[in-house]
Amino acid sequence: MEVLIAITILALVLTVLLGTQSNAVQRGAMANQTTTATLLGRSRMLEIESDLLADGFNEGEQTDRGDFRKEGFADFDWDVLIEPIEIDDTATESLMGQMNGSLFGEGDDGSGGTFTGNAAFAQYLPMVVGLLPDFINRLGKKMRKVTLEIRWRDVRGSDKTLTLVQYVSDLHADDRAKELDAATQGADVIDGLLGDP
Repeated sequence: MEVLIAITILALVLTVLLGTQSNAVQRGAMANQTTTATLLGRSRMLEIESDLLADGFNEGEQTDRGDFRKEGFADFDWDVLIEPIEIDDTATESLMGQMNGSLFGEGDDGSGGTFTGNAAFAQYLPMVVGLLPDFINRLGKKMRKVTLEIRWRDVRGSDKTLTLVQYVSDLHADDRAKELDAATQGADVIDGLLGDP
């Protein structure tokens, strides 16, 4: 009877231990897949950033999709959305209101702001502050928001998703646009000189 009770206890303990071990193996595999997705996503994000800076920004949204077969991970695929940064007028107006309040003292108590009493500087500051919305919008045209989504199926058969977001800025976008315009104008001049064939 004692042997039978000992075997029963041993069987119960082994069942719990094997279940725990199986669970630990599954969790390890899931962590490994998440790490793989993170590394693949970071690699793809660097490629997208490099392509954007080499080719320049498009005006509207761009989408693309693919997988990681070449890298040896056929179970992982990706979607990317590249969109321009748009700063709406309400955000600009809010910023302007906050700056005016801080600099010129448009508070409830009528107390002065940072530049109250400094007439020489305060005289030119509204003009400088007025240029800010144009500066913000120009900056927005030189930036893109990249949203990369990595998808895979984990060891339990559940669909998993990892989303990475990055902002890419191209500070030389204006220079490239000027070069392109100059090249286009030069081609138009040559076409005009040669005439239509």
